[in-house]
Amino acid sequence: MPEPGGTPSSEAGPGGSRAGGVAVRDRGVDVLRVWAMGGVVVGHWLVTGFVVGPDGLRNASPLSAMPLFAPVSWVLQTLGLFFFAGGFAAARSRLSATQGDQGVQRDQGVRREPEKQREHQTQRERRTWGERRTWGGGSGGLGRTGRGVLGLVGGWGVVLGAGVVAGVPGGTLRTVGLVVVSPLWFLGPYLVLRACSGFLVRWVGRYGVLVAVPAVVVVVGTDLGWVPGGVAVVAGWVVPWVLGIAVAGGVGSRWGGVWMVVGGGVVLGLLVTVGGYPVSAVGVPGDGRSNLAPPSLVAVALGVAQIGVFLALRKPGRTGAAWARRAVREVNRVGVPVYLWHQSVLLGAVAVFAGRGGLVGVPDGRGWVFERVAWLPVLGVGLAAVAGVRWRTTRWGRIS
Repeated sequence: MPEPGGTPSSEAGPGGSRAGGVAVRDRGVDVLRVWAMGGVVVGHWLVTGFVVGPDGLRNASPLSAMPLFAPVSWVLQTLGLFFFAGGFAAARSRLSATQGDQGVQRDQGVRREPEKQREHQTQRERRTWGERRTWGGGSGGLGRTGRGVLGLVGGWGVVLGAGVVAGVPGGTLRTVGLVVVSPLWFLGPYLVLRACSGFLVRWVGRYGVLVAVPAVVVVVGTDLGWVPGGVAVVAGWVVPWVLGIAVAGGVGSRWGGVWMVVGGGVVLGLLVTVGGYPVSAVGVPGDGRSNLAPPSLVAVALGVAQIGVFLALRKPGRTGAAWARRAVREVNRVGVPVYLWHQSVLLGAVAVFAGRGGLVGVPDGRGWVFERVAWLPVLGVGLAAVAGVRWRTTRWGRIS
């Protein structure tokens, strides 16, 4: 989801984090955020099956009938990358605020002509306005996200209310409501960590990634049943958030990323083979436990390994082609409507093309998988249209 990353610039220093003492935008994190968004959207579209039962429409996961596909969820479950990008952006935002250009110029003894000062101030105000428009980019961004949630819930509330009046089966209404609101659980821990970013940035600056150790202990306690599971809903995502803050501060080398991949991968493998954890990184109906509700050690290890892949492949200072930068920027701009409305697009396709294979039917074979994959381009076009409309109608502050 879109986040402020500092001043758009390609003059990254070591670690791609600063240029002349000023925080700069990390294009690699922008790309990572787009990848994470794609993983969430495609993952939801692939594991959300629908079957018609005596009480109407109900959910059915293809992973229940085809557990061999469970490892695919390790690629598509990208929430750890979201929280990593969130921590990175929170740290960069605070770095820009506390060590702005004027302070750096005073430290370096640089003096600007009045015209240059006015131009520079205009640029800073323009950047600040752009950051307010993003998800998590200050109170303006959070307010926009909140209005978007209200618009989503309110709109579907009207639809479900009309369904009750029209006599739509209760099972169908429950299924639709669950599919619409289930992605919103993410906002709770995300906003909590945004609110705690000031403390976390200071603590990471003093103690490094050891700040995440108590959170790991809490997750272990919830996995063992010693701590209420709800506590891990936030604690499980502290680890990638702290890693994002640390990388924003210049920590994290390519070899460090390799070791994170190895360590996270080994822990993940041991947990699902010896520790008795589910193989799937997402919840599967009928399973006794889930690695996401609440986040388990599997989710933590998976997030560490995914972040390690990013660090191992990262090339600070490399900006790529202009068209690619524009594409990434545009996708980040519509991150809020994409995240909020992607399941609604799937429900819309089910309503319009309910008789077609791959949308409604028992997801118990590879034929269903191929059919659902064939629908992905159609769903993608629909989501692009919805997200574009939502962004254009809200770019001046209306409901998103």
